[in-house]
Amino acid sequence: MYSVINSECVEYMKTLKDNSIDCCVTDPPYGMGMEHWDHSVPNVEVWREVIRVLKPGGFCLSFCSPQLYHRMACAVEDAGFEIKDQIMWMITTKMPKKNRLKQAHEPIVVAQKPFTGSIQDNYDRWGVGKIDIDNTRVPWDGKPPSGWVKGGSRRRAFGKDVLSASDEKLICEMIIDSGRDELDKISEHLINVCLKDKEYPKNLKIIVNQAYKNCKKDVSMLYDGFEKMLKDRTESANPKGRYPSNIIGEVMPEHQKYFYAPRVTRKERGEYNDHPTPKPISLMSYLIKVYCPEGCTVLDPFCGSGSTGIGAVLEGRDFIGVEMEEHYCDISEKRIEEYIKKSLDT
Repeated sequence: MYSVINSECVEYMKTLKDNSIDCCVTDPPYGMGMEHWDHSVPNVEVWREVIRVLKPGGFCLSFCSPQLYHRMACAVEDAGFEIKDQIMWMITTKMPKKNRLKQAHEPIVVAQKPFTGSIQDNYDRWGVGKIDIDNTRVPWDGKPPSGWVKGGSRRRAFGKDVLSASDEKLICEMIIDSGRDELDKISEHLINVCLKDKEYPKNLKIIVNQAYKNCKKDVSMLYDGFEKMLKDRTESANPKGRYPSNIIGEVMPEHQKYFYAPRVTRKERGEYNDHPTPKPISLMSYLIKVYCPEGCTVLDPFCGSGSTGIGAVLEGRDFIGVEMEEHYCDISEKRIEEYIKKSLDT
């Protein structure tokens, strides 16, 4: 279900109930003077209405230009949002400006409406607040890597919570040569050179004590014990692929798999679409999949030619687009209908 509303966005959003929208993805004016409507970035009043209608934990994503991103981000933050990230959409086909480096990216503010309690509790109540990194992973080129440290995302120092072969040998020799009185000291020393992981010291203590008790003179059995511990501490990579990145765009061919999101083609734009800054549907679909849960309602207060709406509808989300220019409302509705028909035909 979708609707495109011909209205000034703040006036329309005032008709919406508090906590009634799941997500906001928008490409507002950049304040670059490109058109009569592009006189400034949206002010705090706009974002206060957005945060009011969003459910707690709901995300708000807004494009901007590199020159005025700071004003956009400050207005979003001043409205009460928490800035969570900045996504870079990389584009290599823009023309260089006079006396300026060639512009090759557009930043996207990633903000979230504050919530209380845990993320899971908030999600259970409101159905928002999580990002979907599982269904947006980048596929592996071949077989997924193996031997990764479990809980690697919690690791603070690389290479500090896996024992090397030389470490194993040294530990085994220490245990064989020591007396029972030294076992506690050995355990404490091993724990101090490793991360303070809850399970790691526990497993280490057990192995040190069991090694001395059951196989005091059998080094091979000690190695077996360490090998089992290390096996329990590793895992294979997620078969679905790599984590998605907060950089998206056109880069070197070998890196396209991480960031690819090309600019809008003439065919995708539509011959009748004269909007100067349409965004790629693949890009909007990607952002919606990551930040807007399935079955949710996506709001775009600056609908333009409807790329956010097309992405939302194609991904099975409801959509509300608000656009002040009647001409662009007509274009948005026509494009969304065309893409709905294409999806049904295929």
